[in-house]
Amino acid sequence: MSTIVLDGESLTLDKAVSALNPSVSIKLSPQSKRNIRQTRAVIETAVHERKIVYGVTTGFGAFSNVIISRSKCRLLQENIVRSHAAGVGLPLPDDIVRLIMLLMVNSKAKGYSGLRLSTVETLLGLIQR
Repeated sequence: MSTIVLDGESLTLDKAVSALNPSVSIKLSPQSKRNIRQTRAVIETAVHERKIVYGVTTGFGAFSNVIISRSKCRLLQENIVRSHAAGVGLPLPDDIVRLIMLLMVNSKAKGYSGLRLSTVETLLGLIQR
């Protein structure tokens, strides 16, 4: 079984196409894991220290000047996901969904998003299934 290592930089079209085969293993590079953990720590520190961070401790867009309490930061993140959850048309084929998820995880592998490593690993698990 072959393995594709995602780092946010080296995924090629050929590797992405090969990932459509369910027998291909996909994992994060060790550096990506470190980057994701470091960035998440920055987010957690900002929330803990009540720093103003757009979209984390403030609202979005016209509400960017609205400070969100620590107790409501989680709800803010849930609501932004819900506000973007929409679909039209027929469901996409499984291989296209797998490819979209692979590209999303690859972009998160750069470590800029502030996601928990467990979230990215959950997405990887979904791709593998």
